Amino acid sequence: MTWLSLPIPIDLSPNDEKTLISLATSFERNTDPDPSDTRIEGAAGEAATRVLADLDRQGWRVKVDADTNLQICPPNRSSIADDEKSRVQSQELLKRNEQLSQPSVRRFIQRMETPRESAGRFVSIFDLMRDGREFSTSLRKWRSAGTALGEIRSVTDPYVQVVEPHIRDDLTGLRIMDIWRYFRHTWTNQYTTVPGRTMLLLVRDRAVKYHPVIGIAALSSAIVQMNERDRWIGWRTDDVLADLSSRTTSANARWLVEKLERRREEVYVDDLVRDELFWPGMWDRPTREAETALRVEAKTRRADHQRLARQFDPRTTSLETTRRFGNIGPKPIFLPKQTLPITRRPHA
Repeated sequence: MTWLSLPIPIDLSPNDEKTLISLATSFERNTDPDPSDTRIEGAAGEAATRVLADLDRQGWRVKVDADTNLQICPPNRSSIADDEKSRVQSQELLKRNEQLSQPSVRRFIQRMETPRESAGRFVSIFDLMRDGREFSTSLRKWRSAGTALGEIRSVTDPYVQVVEPHIRDDLTGLRIMDIWRYFRHTWTNQYTTVPGRTMLLLVRDRAVKYHPVIGIAALSSAIVQMNERDRWIGWRTDDVLADLSSRTTSANARWLVEKLERRREEVYVDDLVRDELFWPGMWDRPTREAETALRVEAKTRRADHQRLARQFDPRTTSLETTRRFGNIGPKPIFLPKQTLPITRRPHA
């Protein structure tokens, strides 16, 4: 069991610090904290109480030591797969339930569950849920009757429907995307969008009125970084370097030189040459002084870019302002990307 120190924000007042300690003591004793124990003014205090509450909900142990310092201990990981799966699911449910409590999500759910008129009938999302008891009874009857397997379509006839934006369901008038989103909120983990391309799917049953939803699925672009997958393929940076070091072949050497040359050709250096930060022979004969100057310039320009980005928001800056100050944008944005590849080249 490893206990870790959880620092108390240094800008808390003595009273707020006392309140935070009282909250931690409540978690330590597994008692419900008094509502007044969570009232701390300021962003730092609010963040501290939220961190404590989240850790407690996710199974972390909290205690206050003899010097009134906060100590936390992570939950024990189970060697049994099912127990560990249950622990992770419990953590995910916390985030899912928190999402369901958001006003915008609650309004969406209420709107989907409220009956509306469609084709002369009042329908809601509940019409897309098949009665499990009726389905079970129908299956038992079909089985006891000894009906041929092909006749099961009279009991259940599933099909896949691709979710397309702005398309409405012909049977209920509900947006197909809204139907998928509603049922997605019933999953263990919270509903979040993923980068890349995504194809959403509904599995529906045409054997019943309104073709109720019996499943949802999604096909998405691969996760950018997945440690186990990347280790198996061997394309993590450490794995590639280790492989190159262990197999010093002429083929690997040619590949490495080719990659370096291609990257060098992609670096725009005209403005660096103009500012006397780079010269044609520097790539083959670099000096420490020149590399240091490039690093300093990159750091300065990155700071300029961040400062200018705060001043000139493209969502609110007028076109005329953009034209007047456009000449100061490219250099702070791109110069760090130009200089750092040069300074990171391997030395002979």
